[in-house]
Amino acid sequence: MTAFFGFTGKGDFLEQMATPLRHWSADREGKFTSKQLSLGCLEMYTIPESVLAPQPFRHENFIIVGDCRIDNREALRKILKLKPDQVMADLEFIVRLYAKKGKETPKLLIGDFAFIIWDSKKEELFGARDQLGIKIFYYAIQQEQLVFASEIKGILAYPGMSKEFNELVLATTFSLDGPSSSEGTLYNAIDAQPAGTWMHFKAGTLTLKKYWTLGDHNITIPETHEERLGKFKDLFFLSVKDRMRTNKRLGLELSGGLDSTGIGGALMTYLGKGGDLSCYSFGKALQPTQEIDKFDEGDLMHEFCKENGLLSKWRKFDERDFTVKDHLNLMTKVQDEVDMNFLPTLTAAFLKQAKKEKIGVMFSGWGGDMAATLTLGGFYRPLAIKKRYWALWKDIRRKHDVPMAFIKWLYFSIKFLQGDSVLKTYKEKSKKKYASSPLKRKIIEKHQLLDREPSIYKVKSTIEISDYLSTYLTEVGINKRIVDHGLVGRHFGVDYRFPMMDLRLLEYIYALPIDTITYQGKSRYLFTEIIRPYIPNGVIDKRKSKVPSVPFTKAFQRDALDEIIAFVQANFDELENMTYLDSDKALSILKKPDPGNFGTLSKLMFYIIKKKSNV
Repeated sequence: MTAFFGFTGKGDFLEQMATPLRHWSADREGKFTSKQLSLGCLEMYTIPESVLAPQPFRHENFIIVGDCRIDNREALRKILKLKPDQVMADLEFIVRLYAKKGKETPKLLIGDFAFIIWDSKKEELFGARDQLGIKIFYYAIQQEQLVFASEIKGILAYPGMSKEFNELVLATTFSLDGPSSSEGTLYNAIDAQPAGTWMHFKAGTLTLKKYWTLGDHNITIPETHEERLGKFKDLFFLSVKDRMRTNKRLGLELSGGLDSTGIGGALMTYLGKGGDLSCYSFGKALQPTQEIDKFDEGDLMHEFCKENGLLSKWRKFDERDFTVKDHLNLMTKVQDEVDMNFLPTLTAAFLKQAKKEKIGVMFSGWGGDMAATLTLGGFYRPLAIKKRYWALWKDIRRKHDVPMAFIKWLYFSIKFLQGDSVLKTYKEKSKKKYASSPLKRKIIEKHQLLDREPSIYKVKSTIEISDYLSTYLTEVGINKRIVDHGLVGRHFGVDYRFPMMDLRLLEYIYALPIDTITYQGKSRYLFTEIIRPYIPNGVIDKRKSKVPSVPFTKAFQRDALDEIIAFVQANFDELENMTYLDSDKALSILKKPDPGNFGTLSKLMFYIIKKKSNV
């Protein structure tokens, strides 16, 4: 696990860039400087071989820094014609591959990676980010020089870097689903390297090129249904096993849902009953604000841990374990942009304990129900809207007999005859959301925010499984939440790993026919079938969790509200100086303490903190 940073051209600025990145305890720091380039890094050794390639690492005329975990090391070993007993760090595999294959390198990698390579002979820089965007780096151009870092705060520390907010991104954080990946970062001067792309920089010219799109690889699909299930199981278990490669202790975010217990079940097949796996769960609220907050599916989590000999290593957390002080600390020292989901922020409730228990790797099921385990059952609504009536009939018939299928076909055909009521509902909700926000009306009109089509609607408008997956991976905040998890985890010395977001697994699902993925119209069919023997029956019966991801969220928001209002009020002059915010609307929100306004107030607190720190 590495934070890296640097810039082309002359200057003694590495220490300035490193300072804000030291919000976590690295095992070592390294740097390289020349007249053409400066590189720096903070490393924690979460992979055994990492110590063999201290960064910045030199190979021939190449120097590399990066945050990388490579899964196809044996395939690369063959390409590089290495001896079977030759042990190397993942970073060395990458730089040797680049020396041999050049810009083709990222296409040949499977894993989570973001890296920068400097070629001292050609005086050019090459960088790449993994296909699914698990790892990340940011960049900016300043006076024809490239400045880059794995966290935005590293770039902001570069002398003369503009700290002006991106008005559109700031405005859309008050929307239903937040900024899209195409709208940039919170700062006008800084961009994120897109997932699945490489960059090339030479003599002041920057080139970005996409090297991967879902569906690019030719995937062989087994002939029979049973063989297809078998291959899916093999790929999932391989995904989990590959992410177990570490010299640190393992942790698991455990809920009563299918994804996390499924990952846990796979982990225990390798670790054995009572193996060294610590489980961390969000528990129910001690003082609930509503009926649903009283439940946390602790019975299912308890059953999983009991079956696997993990009861002594299972911890549950509630609103006492996350405070406004924790929230402020993350906003001030760690987070560079608004955490739209808020769940990565709340992981601090248990990551503090995980750090004490020397956990170095945390497994998360994030991305499962959107991609690998698929809650999708069919495309009834979008097919009806697009008047694809024969396709709608076939889709419904996969699950129902003829009489029931006809009733459902008639229902959907008539319901959406006049167009899409769902989009209308989304837009009405969006209009109310913006109206209650502290944004100035002219900003809403300037960016035509009321006409903006929500990302989730784009996903729900697809009529093919291939489009569904591609849209989810590119349009919805999957990458953003993964990046947020990684950033908060790093602060506590924990490397987050996501078995559901595995390139091989997703490419296989993409290539499968829908009748295999949602057999007889059953959602989550594939994963349920292959994981059934490894998890409690209660999880299988329930399939989708019926409680909030963090049951104590509302209780924390209620308890934190007064402190957050006090903070915003004490710094209200900062809001008045922000030309895109309506101070009167903000003031009215402050005067009506309502836990329903927590999200808005939390964002105002975040922008105040960033505005003050960026002066």
